[in-house]
Amino acid sequence: MTRKRQCGKWAGCALCFTISLMLIAGCGKSSSPEADNASKQESASATTAEASKPRISTHTAPHEGALTPLDNNHSAHVELLAEDTSGVLTLFVLDKHARDVIRVQQPQISLQLRLASGETSLTLHAKESFLSGETPGDASQFEIRSPDLVGIKKFSGVMDRLAIGDDIYENIPLSYPDGTESSYSVEATSSPAPL
Repeated sequence: MTRKRQCGKWAGCALCFTISLMLIAGCGKSSSPEADNASKQESASATTAEASKPRISTHTAPHEGALTPLDNNHSAHVELLAEDTSGVLTLFVLDKHARDVIRVQQPQISLQLRLASGETSLTLHAKESFLSGETPGDASQFEIRSPDLVGIKKFSGVMDRLAIGDDIYENIPLSYPDGTESSYSVEATSSPAPL
């Protein structure tokens, strides 16, 4: 009886093996060489079309504000966060992935904003933090409280100048609450810092 069970197991295994081979052999066949060639051309043209599309690196604002890249390469970002009830506007300087803050060596950042009521110039000052050790001249967060911003939920404008290490970014377009993260062409200039 033991021999019959062993023979039955082997016969079952052989049958499964044979069916598997038949399935594998059937899956590899194509209808014709022309069909294979057409499939390869479609795949190549899809790859070429995908490669020719402009690539956008979309990041998420860590403070749920409006994210703006400083150049077309998204080398760094700024994030604006406006509190319309208090008139407080906060700007964060962020890395290329918009995840980590970057400390900059300037005590203030100037903005020219277009509000519904007209244009205004604002100077945001570095926010000191005992916890992070940030001070004016070594900070990643800048802030201003302005009565011009109370009740304002939407604005656009320009950040005059921001220096991150040796890179200087000037005339950065800003938009709130949408930001310019998904914009293809940031009209910012980056140049080496003067010696």
